[in-house]
Amino acid sequence: MSACQCRVKVNEKLKPFNTQITAVYSISAGGLGMPLPISTSQIETGRGKAKAMGLYASFCPFCGVSLKDPAAGQEASP
Repeated sequence: MSACQCRVKVNEKLKPFNTQITAVYSISAGGLGMPLPISTSQIETGRGKAKAMGLYASFCPFCGVSLKDPAAGQEASP
């Protein structure tokens, strides 16, 4: 199974708008991956407030294919 090409296709469609999908690489027990970032923002700001967390899709939101490298094996459970 090969990785989907949605990221490339979507970037081509976004190019006329001077926009592209942010590329993110992650390293975990399962190997190197390239998840798609999902935009998040902090609700409350100020001293003592938790910072916004990053949220990343492990499956392509456009076609549903896993974004994990199939050769790297399964990712470890938390």
